[in-house]
Amino acid sequence: MNVFEAADLGGVSILDLHQAKRYYVYVLVDPRDGSVFYVGKGKNRRGKAHFNNWRAGKVVNADKHNRIEEIVAFGKQPSIFIIANDLNEDMAFAIERQAIASIGRSILTNGAKGRRGVLARTLIEVTHNLRRIIHPAVWLRERPRTPYEIDIYTRIVLSLMGVRDKCREQLGMEPVGKHKAV
Repeated sequence: MNVFEAADLGGVSILDLHQAKRYYVYVLVDPRDGSVFYVGKGKNRRGKAHFNNWRAGKVVNADKHNRIEEIVAFGKQPSIFIIANDLNEDMAFAIERQAIASIGRSILTNGAKGRRGVLARTLIEVTHNLRRIIHPAVWLRERPRTPYEIDIYTRIVLSLMGVRDKCREQLGMEPVGKHKAV
């Protein structure tokens, strides 16, 4: 499917990146054949980040990186087209997911199904932060703590655990037992 077929499918007009407002949904297009190979959601210059990452040698998504490599070897650059513009973030996520489903994951290099990727990254970051927090028993032995410090420490840990558990739930993963070690 090329970018123009994708736009017709969604009933949208295609804009250039410089016309972006607030959040937008964009596609990366292979200029060799006009095929869409990535769908994303962003704001500001997010659409250009993929090519900039490739140029810097930063591999975030190997399939997308390799596709950009092939396009550049052909003497071209991926085209970026906005298919939905001036959105709030939730609407942008929804349209991104719909575009991915409409075009078909099998021909895209997307590593995640839109918001699911954000949830997965959030889960990884929160789990990492929970592992870095000093165990309560060790923290309390370091020096006497005020009730205020204990309250803040507890709120931070419970907040991180809540975010972790909500991400796991939305990703369809088994919940971590209450107060179970990370």
